[in-house]
Amino acid sequence: MTYVYSKDWTKEQIFDAANELVGKKLGEIDKTNWLEKRADKGRIGNMIQSDFFGIPANSIKGSDFVHHDIELKVTPVLKNKKNGIQF
Repeated sequence: MTYVYSKDWTKEQIFDAANELVGKKLGEIDKTNWLEKRADKGRIGNMIQSDFFGIPANSIKGSDFVHHDIELKVTPVLKNKKNGIQF
């Protein structure tokens, strides 16, 4: 599912939508090939922000959910040839 965040959302709606991400694989969320882009430490967060929540990816300082003063944070993921994926 893809959402389009707006000022009409409640904080509960933001958190409920975020809970839908639990257990999903990154490839299920990636609608615009973020995972194929060069290794950018922010690409997973940008992918979730744009492809799931419908918030254009940007480098502006401040809250991602601007109408609710909520910042999207993603646990870093490291793909390691020897040990697989690490968090």
